[in-house]
This record gives sequence, structure tokens and C-alpha cells, in this order.
Amino acid sequence: MYSNQLIEHFYQQFYIQQDYFECHELLEEAWKSNNNHKKDDFLVGLTLYAVSLYHYRQLNFKGALTCIKKASTILSKHPKSLEAFNISPKKMIVQCHQIEHDILTKQQFNHIMLPHLDDQLSHLYPSQITSDQEIILKHKLRDRSDIINLRKQKLNKKNPITDTPND
Repeated sequence: MYSNQLIEHFYQQFYIQQDYFECHELLEEAWKSNNNHKKDDFLVGLTLYAVSLYHYRQLNFKGALTCIKKASTILSKHPKSLEAFNISPKKMIVQCHQIEHDILTKQQFNHIMLPHLDDQLSHLYPSQITSDQEIILKHKLRDRSDIINLRKQKLNKKNPITDTPND
């Protein structure tokens, strides 16, 4: 269903690096590699889960809340895929609701441990939160000029700017 390499890379980024932005990147790439990808696919749900944590850590409560709600809805439809990632489906949805509550009440962000089917895996990963600012602020620090230019081009195609003659 999903390659061991994808799962291992996800866990490496999620736990060791605590790089939720990179989790988003690798999951999105895997999702897009499927020619029949849809917006309610499992990988989209897991991507939104990681993005919600990224926003939450940035204190972007609105973005975090939007993403965790969508993640919960999508992930609840994919128990077998969660199990393929060694994640307990029921506990994951409970965790999504807890994160949603924490966001709504503006609780301090804490490192998240995924609810594994096999609890023996939890000891393999650090429980302390990273303080690496390059990871925490990755989205803000990267060069986004290509993305900004592409968005401007798309906007100009939708709403072309026409010159009006001077009277």
C-alpha cells in the first residue's frame, strides 16, 4: 500500500527532526505521484495533520484549526491506511479532537506522539520538543519567489490588467 521508505521518512521527519513542514512536502509528493489522487485521500489527511501542527507551533491558531478539522474528517475515512502507518485509527481521531480543543483554547504547543498500534515503537523517538529555529520557521525562511511569481501569473490570467487610455 505505502512504501516502507515513505513511512520511515515520515517518522524520521515527524519525530527525530520534528519538521512538520517537511512531512507535508514528502506526503504531498507521494500523494501527487498517484495518477488517481483525490482531495480526500489518506495522504491528504496526514498532510493536513502535519500542517496543522506546523501552524499550531507557529501560533497560527486559525490555520491550525482549519487543517486539524479537515485532517480529522479525512483520516476518519481511512482506518486501514492509518494502520499501514502503524497508527491506531480510533486513537488518532481522539487525538485530532484533543489537538482541536488545545488550539481553540490556545494551549501551548507540545511535541505530539502519534498513537501507535504497537506502543513499543514510542520509545524509539524523542519526547522533547525541538528548538531548532530553521525547522520551526522553515516555511518563513525559505525562498518563495517562484511561488509568489506563479501566484501573480495565475491571478493576472484570472483578472487581466488592461491599460486604459489617458484622456
